[in-house]
Amino acid sequence: MKSNKITILYNPKKITLLYSLYPFWKSRNAEGLQFTTNLKWVKEQDKNEVLLIVGWFWGQDKDGSQINLIKSLKAKYRRLAYFDDSDGSESSFLDLLPHVDLFYKKQLFKDKSLYMKDFYGRRIFSDYYHQNFGIEENPSPPPLPKPENESDLDKMNLAWNIAIGQYPSSKARERLAGKLHAWIGQAGMSLLLDHSHIKNTPPRPSLAKCQARFDATCYRDTVGYQREHFQKLIEKHPSFITGRIPLRQYNKELSQVHAILSPYGWGEICFRDIEAILNGSVLIKPDMGHLDTWPNLYKANQTYESVSWDGTDLLEKTEMLLSNPKRMELLSKNAFQELQYAYAGLDMRVKKVLDEIRGVSSKPKKVATMK
Repeated sequence: MKSNKITILYNPKKITLLYSLYPFWKSRNAEGLQFTTNLKWVKEQDKNEVLLIVGWFWGQDKDGSQINLIKSLKAKYRRLAYFDDSDGSESSFLDLLPHVDLFYKKQLFKDKSLYMKDFYGRRIFSDYYHQNFGIEENPSPPPLPKPENESDLDKMNLAWNIAIGQYPSSKARERLAGKLHAWIGQAGMSLLLDHSHIKNTPPRPSLAKCQARFDATCYRDTVGYQREHFQKLIEKHPSFITGRIPLRQYNKELSQVHAILSPYGWGEICFRDIEAILNGSVLIKPDMGHLDTWPNLYKANQTYESVSWDGTDLLEKTEMLLSNPKRMELLSKNAFQELQYAYAGLDMRVKKVLDEIRGVSSKPKKVATMK
């Protein structure tokens, strides 16, 4: 009889511990899972027949070791899946596609054929700023790897994005997560993490300003250009709050402002997006129409205020939004409700993903969502 137990091999970094694995730590449907960070044990001792690798590799494969490892694991396991939980919609690991059964991402291009293209700066938006604003990098990073056949893109599925995870941001909690994990593994994580940040109704901010405290200095030139460009557009504009403040003051301010501007970082989806929604603020963000993701908090004119990548409508849309309390309340309420629906349906989502990985059919009940 084939075993339905799944071994999860993961890298115990912040994103993986507090977000990518969060549904597995907390879901009632996360049964038959065996967690490990020990690759040697996986290769030599694991008796399970299904393996999920989460966030294990970093960067591109320079010497073929990643491919050789995946090939050897594929030969051992009946089913092999990989969850790339890096920031961008693009991926450094698409050359693994021919050697896995499933490949998960936090967000995917709606048009999967885009994964066969080379983007300047390795991001679809960095390519945009190179093509339209002449932004260059020296040296320019080489293209990302691609699958051998475009048909392999059919193996790419959505898991969940960082909306599912631990909030608010806390350096102490991050340090504690690392220590608890080192001491007692997944048992410590299930004790540390909770759903208490999802309230019954969204908070009601009182300050008619748009918070725009984001860093633009820690990115490559083409990747960080959007942030630099937006900072210049809003400089000294009375509707925006900018500059750096301590984290505790930053979190308090998030609960007070009516809107939060969240440009892309290394990827399109940022912690600021979720912080805005949890605090009852309206998320203002460069258009996300090129992506599929779950939870889908990015429905233009329904759950967030979409602005163009060139920022030409940023000031006008922000001013109009801040002067329209009914629209602000509608957008913030819709986004908060969408997040509530996601948490309510998390057990079903986990079951669906685990059934896919095991290779069995799953017909989950319909979960309420916004139309």
